[in-house]
Amino acid sequence: MTGHTHETAPTQFVEANGIRFAYRRFGKTGGVPIVFNQHFQGTLDHWDPAVTNGLARTREVILFNNTGDPLVSEQTAGAQGAAIGKYLAYRDAPDYLDYLKTIHQPTLVAQGGNDVIIPTYNSYVLQQNLPNAQLILYPDANHGSFYQYPELFVEHAALFLS
Repeated sequence: MTGHTHETAPTQFVEANGIRFAYRRFGKTGGVPIVFNQHFQGTLDHWDPAVTNGLARTREVILFNNTGDPLVSEQTAGAQGAAIGKYLAYRDAPDYLDYLKTIHQPTLVAQGGNDVIIPTYNSYVLQQNLPNAQLILYPDANHGSFYQYPELFVEHAALFLS
């Protein structure tokens, strides 16, 4: 254990191709770390410490800010909405999901049972098309289901990763 937590780990910086990235590392070192990619418009501070600290008990956790930390423009938000719409239109394209069958990496798909942003049905589609996927649906939960069930999600994720 590094002795730090989500709340106490120092923010560090690294530069790549002229872009400065912020990150924090904490947790049990020595194994394969978990890298947390933030959600749309999220930063490393948007993660729930109940999740990150819970997973840091058994693995090193790396939180990072992708390029950009300020809020996105209306144009960018619109583009994200269009991308989600395109993703949801997969049923209109023949053989669109075939590429998923080539991904053999173990995959944990966790989602709320009533996601209004990315419909829950799409997680079922992923689980059915990824050859090595497990699906967990959290009851009475929406898009941020692991925020609603942090302890249970940590248990499920730790079991999956071990």
